Amino acid sequence: VKDTKGVNSNKLQQNTVYEFYENSPQESTESQQGSGASEIYNRPYQPVESIESCPKPKHPKPQPKPPGPPPICPETCIPRQFEECRDCDITSNKDIALQVKVADCMPIFIFDKKSSFFGAIHAGWRGLASGIIENSIELLKEQDFNLRNIKVFIGPSISKRNFEIQNDVMECFDSKFSIVKDGKIFLSLQEVAIDKFASYGILDILNTNECTYDNLNYHSYRRDKTDKRMKGWIYYNE
Repeated sequence: VKDTKGVNSNKLQQNTVYEFYENSPQESTESQQGSGASEIYNRPYQPVESIESCPKPKHPKPQPKPPGPPPICPETCIPRQFEECRDCDITSNKDIALQVKVADCMPIFIFDKKSSFFGAIHAGWRGLASGIIENSIELLKEQDFNLRNIKVFIGPSISKRNFEIQNDVMECFDSKFSIVKDGKIFLSLQEVAIDKFASYGILDILNTNECTYDNLNYHSYRRDKTDKRMKGWIYYNE
């Protein structure tokens, strides 16, 4: 969590990213493997692979409606010094944009205009099982944010009909989120995420219902074993 505007930041260190990992920073997995979150580490802010935070230009050109992402160029980003993956950033700094890269995992964006915060979450099955959503929300609760004002957007990701898993993965989730067809198990990442948000009273959720595996316009690791990623941004257009 990065909070440089001081909104509800009495417990947060200024100019610091609070990063969620499945493992220690030295052991974090690659983003296409769905790294998750169970512990919190803090250090001076640096962008890394799954989630990136970049300064917006000081004098951006007028953008059409609906707006596209702000310019996020290598020369405007803070130099990358770490190779591990971060799976969640939340900020109240309106001068930066948050970017998430995916190719089957869920790009989840959250925001609350009343409290002027927004965030990006990279969520695969490992992240969901490790508590990336719960850890993110618990930290917001510690800062006294009103969870009922939060809006959630789930971007294109692999659908239940294409996300085949094995028994060891299924043990991490309730069977209500899965189906068995021809002896194969298929899991809905989206249903798991929506249920986790709903357990906190967060019900304003928009799911695009776009499957990255089915739609050839999207990159899909499961379909093509590609190293290419789609990028999604969230930022204030004010």
